[in-house]
Amino acid sequence: METEVSEAGNRYSAEGDSLLLDPDLYDADTYDIADPGLLKEKNELFAEPIPRLFTSSLWWQKQTPRARARRLWLLLRGGLHDFVEKEKRSELRVARLTHGLEPLRHLKVAAGLCSVAQDPVGRRFVVLDGAGHLHVHREDGWADKKLQAPAVLTGLVAMQGPLDTMSRFVGWGPEGLAILRPDLSLLWLSEPGVGGVPGHEPICCLPVPSLGLLLVAEAGGSLVLWEFRSGGRRLVPRGSPLRLPPSPAGTLTRLVLGPPHSHQVPCCFAAYGSAVLTFDLHTWALVDVRQDLHKTTIWDVAYCPEVGALVTASRDSMMKVWEADWQIRMVFMGHTGPVTALAVLPNTSLVLSASRDGTLRTWDLQTAAQVGEVALSCPGRGAACGLVTRLLAPAGPGWPVLSLSTSGVDLWRLRELYSPLAQLSAPVLHLQRVPALPASAHPLLPARLVCACAD
Repeated sequence: METEVSEAGNRYSAEGDSLLLDPDLYDADTYDIADPGLLKEKNELFAEPIPRLFTSSLWWQKQTPRARARRLWLLLRGGLHDFVEKEKRSELRVARLTHGLEPLRHLKVAAGLCSVAQDPVGRRFVVLDGAGHLHVHREDGWADKKLQAPAVLTGLVAMQGPLDTMSRFVGWGPEGLAILRPDLSLLWLSEPGVGGVPGHEPICCLPVPSLGLLLVAEAGGSLVLWEFRSGGRRLVPRGSPLRLPPSPAGTLTRLVLGPPHSHQVPCCFAAYGSAVLTFDLHTWALVDVRQDLHKTTIWDVAYCPEVGALVTASRDSMMKVWEADWQIRMVFMGHTGPVTALAVLPNTSLVLSASRDGTLRTWDLQTAAQVGEVALSCPGRGAACGLVTRLLAPAGPGWPVLSLSTSGVDLWRLRELYSPLAQLSAPVLHLQRVPALPASAHPLLPARLVCACAD
């Protein structure tokens, strides 16, 4: 028996912990004996049928249970080793490090995009399409479910804050205002003609979560302030509608909250033609009108709390940054087409801008420089996807940036590999780290660099 085992061992290179099958085992002659199915002898190591390759061969029938167990163990170990190596090779991919915005996903809306509401509490966002459907997506863009809107809606916004631990949604359309529950069912619907100007439907809404208020811009040039009551289950008008001053340039295009104007209550800025209007939410009054801030219509406006400045974007391809006293701080002229949308990244001095020149650019208001640029062109999706109508900043940590167009939503991942400190006027020749300062009673300064430039 030891001789047989020794001879059979030559058919396998078991000494090197590897298993090489004898080519003779694959010959057709070895399958003349019927497959017995299970091992005939009692063997507690194997409760499952053995492969036919071994059980039907004459060589296998001559082996002892110990030799058979050894051969099967070598076969199993070799298979596991090959599988592990294959998985390791599949994971060894080249990492591509990027800084700034990186395309994450594109969501096509066949019926046309009307509005997008971000819900950071539920970690989701809801897309309202032109057919009246509500598409619920997770924060990373993956689809969750599709529902029919409970009312005729043309816009949607999420309302967070002290009203409830869960977000509610506010929609608007020809029927007026509607409050939707977290499951997107109808909770409350306004009565026709109550609170606004009869016959003028809402076209834009801005929630004020800290005060439980809702600003509503109506077609025809009026602004209405609503207040949440009954724990956020209904809306009631607060004050009278404000009629906007006549403007030959057009209608109100965007609403954005600003710094506290009085009584620690934030004010509201409204882009209105080539002017910006300022409203006091405490007294509910129009307190300032700044005419002709741009040569053409202002398409978007954004406020950056980090630097206390207002940013306006216009069809004249320029972005202007304004101080609190409306003195101009800087002008960005990098775009070669009309700037259609703005967004301020939370807790930073960075502003995103989208333009009809097909680019999405990042600007730093502290260094007064452009720090990033990506192309909006989408291969295989046509040129329409580059016409961004709205930019939505991340609603929470880890959230993507959303760029909205008439045909869909694009998600952008924000990566920060470095922090731009300064823009130099000449090429860098040498960098050297400055030694630490001697210990003192004052806090130590951070590590510094000395940069020698060509100039």
